[in-house]
Amino acid sequence: MQLKAEYINFKYKKDKYILKDINFKVKNGENLCIVGPNGCGKSTIFKLLERFYECKDGEIEINQVPINKYSVLNLRSHIVYISKKPFFLQGTIMDNLKLGQNEISDLEVIEACKKVGIHSDIQKLKKGYYELIESGGENFSSGQKQKLGFARVLLKKADIVLLDEVTSDLDGEAERQICNQMEEIAKKAIVLNIAHKPESI
Repeated sequence: MQLKAEYINFKYKKDKYILKDINFKVKNGENLCIVGPNGCGKSTIFKLLERFYECKDGEIEINQVPINKYSVLNLRSHIVYISKKPFFLQGTIMDNLKLGQNEISDLEVIEACKKVGIHSDIQKLKKGYYELIESGGENFSSGQKQKLGFARVLLKKADIVLLDEVTSDLDGEAERQICNQMEEIAKKAIVLNIAHKPESI
């Protein structure tokens, strides 16, 4: 699989352009890190890739096909996006990690959680993986929520992985563990990683 952007220009309504003449090409098995100050359009690139906004100037292609030729449903089925603050539904940890993908087994969920370093925390909970997550994940720390969010990445097994500062609330060994998993994912998928911290970069 190959993802290519050519001469992307984008602005929100009458604002000045926040993306101007953006070009990149990344293929399966590669990891592209996007770095820049706040407000420079890093997250906007992800929104264009997922077609939350349409790209009117320039072109984005997947496998040499413009992304507007794919249906939105088909496009997003091949992409997984995780933000700095992952969303959570009111339900169990298991339900939140499977997100309706019934083909995922409980064992796969547990293995993913071990890889991101959240398994031992979950084991300490009274109901383990069947502990309820409160609205917005309020009963978990920001670092724990980032680990759970990254476990979703491992379980989705998407062709294109969009990571938006997913280690911002982690430090030390926890951050290294997630970065190691990024490298593993990048062996099989296209990974675009927005980052500020040196370890993640």
